[in-house]
Amino acid sequence: MSYVRETLRHKLAEYNVHPATALSVSKTEQGSIQLDGKIPDQVREKIQQDLNNNRGFGEALSRLSVTEPTLHFMDNALKLNQAYGVNNSLLDSLLSENQQFNGLQDVIHRYDSLRRTATPAEAGISAHQRYAFSLNTRA
Repeated sequence: MSYVRETLRHKLAEYNVHPATALSVSKTEQGSIQLDGKIPDQVREKIQQDLNNNRGFGEALSRLSVTEPTLHFMDNALKLNQAYGVNNSLLDSLLSENQQFNGLQDVIHRYDSLRRTATPAEAGISAHQRYAFSLNTRA
């Protein structure tokens, strides 16, 4: 996440865009990087082209897109547990009693397996939903 944030921060500075500009970064169905935000179209297109030519950025975004849904789910489940003292049976099923098998990649693998076996209606996912995230580069 920090590599993605820093790359975007540098691109905004390179094109003289205010560093607090909020951006939404996503991948199109063809796999190219797409930016949305309140920046001029010409600048947005130049930054998009730079990011699409940056293989490291594309790979980092792909890795983030794999881990982000799991981290988001776990963060919400843990916050709810702390706030209301309720257990989440899905979270409990993702975690192993043996702490050795609770590494991030292990949990991501189990979460992804559960997500693939659930029907789209059960998971609340539309057929055409694709990964995207938003951030303020100052955060």
